[in-house]
Amino acid sequence: KFEPYHKAMREPFDYYTLANEMVSGVVDNDKSELLGLEQLERIQQQVANGDNVVLFANHQSEADPQIYSCLLDPLYPAPSKEEASFAESTIFVAGDRVTTDLLAGPYSMGRNLLCIFSKKHIENPPELKAEKSRHNRNVMKSMQRLFTEGGKIIWVAPSGGRDREDPDGEGYRVAPFDPKSVEMFRLIGDKAKRPTHFYPLSMFTYPICPPPKAVGGAVGEERVVKWSPGGLHFGDEIDLDDFAAGCVVENFPEGCDDKESRDVLRDALAEHIHGIVSDNYKNLEAKLTPLIPE
Repeated sequence: KFEPYHKAMREPFDYYTLANEMVSGVVDNDKSELLGLEQLERIQQQVANGDNVVLFANHQSEADPQIYSCLLDPLYPAPSKEEASFAESTIFVAGDRVTTDLLAGPYSMGRNLLCIFSKKHIENPPELKAEKSRHNRNVMKSMQRLFTEGGKIIWVAPSGGRDREDPDGEGYRVAPFDPKSVEMFRLIGDKAKRPTHFYPLSMFTYPICPPPKAVGGAVGEERVVKWSPGGLHFGDEIDLDDFAAGCVVENFPEGCDDKESRDVLRDALAEHIHGIVSDNYKNLEAKLTPLIPE
């Protein structure tokens, strides 16, 4: 059973290494693409200073955390046996699929996870809705505690799910971001009373393990895994103070005290971040699609 905040298990069995060794067998590192790595240098310094970092990412595969590690660990390894690598220290906001599926479960055990029930699954089955809602409230408490401690890296997909194929079948489209999800992390960061930095992250991982065509299907559906390159693009930090004249931050300046106006601006902020992730994703797609094996 996964607690609201699950810490990566490396003893008595090393589940982090288990998962990475499994996924490394299908990730073509030599042809993979890593862009915006200068942002990682800034992120590492910010975390070392006790600040928090939120990565707003698109999401394509249950194996995204492991692909993330396989691509980053060779460049940013653990400083020592007692310390975690950049990728290992990242905390992933995870839906219930990766904690309830019997195949995914052992791999999930090797990650730092905030285990939440998504809107898509919280009412299914109806008799468990109250229990799932209580669990999610505990996740929010755990998240606030982590932000207050500081020095945390949080990965979240504000879409609440995975990207899907374009209707024309030409690649994948970055799923829209939920403004409420973006806003929730801004509020939690603000309550922590320490700096929180927001970065867009584009992930190109679907060729390795594409999501099923059906949304919300039964756990255990047939999946196809292929040897393929992947890609990560870390975008520039989003400056919330500069966005929409600061109207999306607390202590709204004059002219920003109208709730409807703030809601419009918050929607625009989510669209702005989504646009960066989508544009950077298209760049990765253009570079890597020709390299995907038939």
